[in-house]
Amino acid sequence: MAAIGRPGQTGGGTTQGFYMFGADGTVYNRGNFRGAAPMQRFLNRGLVRFWADPPDPVDIGEMAGRWSGRLSEDTTVVRVFSRVRPVPENVSGRNRQIGRDHMWLFADEVREIVSAEGDSFPLPKRTALKIVRFHMVDNVRGEPDRWFLDEINKLEFKVTRLSKGSYSIHGEFDCATKDGRRGMVGTFDAAFTVDLETMKCTKFRAFAEAEAWGDHRNTSGAPDGRFRVVFGMLDVDDAVSKDVPPQQSYFWAEYLDPFKDDMGF
Repeated sequence: MAAIGRPGQTGGGTTQGFYMFGADGTVYNRGNFRGAAPMQRFLNRGLVRFWADPPDPVDIGEMAGRWSGRLSEDTTVVRVFSRVRPVPENVSGRNRQIGRDHMWLFADEVREIVSAEGDSFPLPKRTALKIVRFHMVDNVRGEPDRWFLDEINKLEFKVTRLSKGSYSIHGEFDCATKDGRRGMVGTFDAAFTVDLETMKCTKFRAFAEAEAWGDHRNTSGAPDGRFRVVFGMLDVDDAVSKDVPPQQSYFWAEYLDPFKDDMGF
């Protein structure tokens, strides 16, 4: 897409930005900017060009499916918010932003919890890994790095069965890069109820807090030293939750199987 949209682009420049393409590869607009007003103008101009010269119909369903996670009806969608609290003095204003994401809990993950024996037991490691690797990340300022398996120093999550179909989770985690330049140590607490027929959560609420430090590879501006990050999670079922997948689902194989971390970047 970038090669078509920016023909002749060579080293020293960037193809990062926004592109409007028809299904046949026709470029209707491209640009690289920030802000709601420029984006609205970008979309309007591209749509005018699109309707003036629409492409011939092209079936891209199978191809599109390769590059996107698909939300099934029995998947619980949890909206995730993150913030730096309190915001230290004399830091980038981006630390006052709100991180937003979605977490997907699949029916087979919920089924593992429901079928566990006893009233107190470890959260299945697959689910614990997914929560920490992809969602206990500081995305307040922008694109975060996920945690690799060998960066997780502590992962202890315990489930308590409160009543039939009702559960709580308490977890502790400790993650850090091998050079120690970035890390996060914190706790996670959740309460949720399950529809035992569909294995979908009818209610999910969670709060996590952590001490974090360091910048991500593609995002700068973190406060110096250690700072507090808090997370809030709640189940949602609106149009946005059905259209916007988890931020790091482009590592789709890993998101489905968090025991993998072989993507290499």
